[in-house]
Amino acid sequence: MSEFAEKNLFEMYVANGSRPGFWLRRTTWASTCARVTSVGAFTGPAPYYGNPKVHADIHDLTTGDLREANAQLPAAGTYKTWRMIDPPNGQQWRTILASNEAGRSVSGKADATSGGTVAATWTSCIRGTISKPKW
Repeated sequence: MSEFAEKNLFEMYVANGSRPGFWLRRTTWASTCARVTSVGAFTGPAPYYGNPKVHADIHDLTTGDLREANAQLPAAGTYKTWRMIDPPNGQQWRTILASNEAGRSVSGKADATSGGTVAATWTSCIRGTISKPKW
């Protein structure tokens, strides 16, 4: 993983069409990734846009468990620790995302529709060597 990213979280949001829903890793997270759920109003110029609050659902990489819903992400303006990643895919992820958006708890241990674990679908979130998790 490179030492610095090309974009901070705010610029990633703009690059995503000013829409939430994109996926992230933080270089300080060992076993989690996040899906951005909201970004506050921009009140200043690029690249920090007034430093609005950014919220995301934090997921465990190995099980798919939702660790924290709508968590406020720290240091969104930094270029050093945030990396945009490919979204997870497959039927198990559609089930997880639908459950999260419906406000239901998701265990991630097994997917009732497939009977399998969600761990296999998390491989797209793993990028390089990561240190201790923040969550």
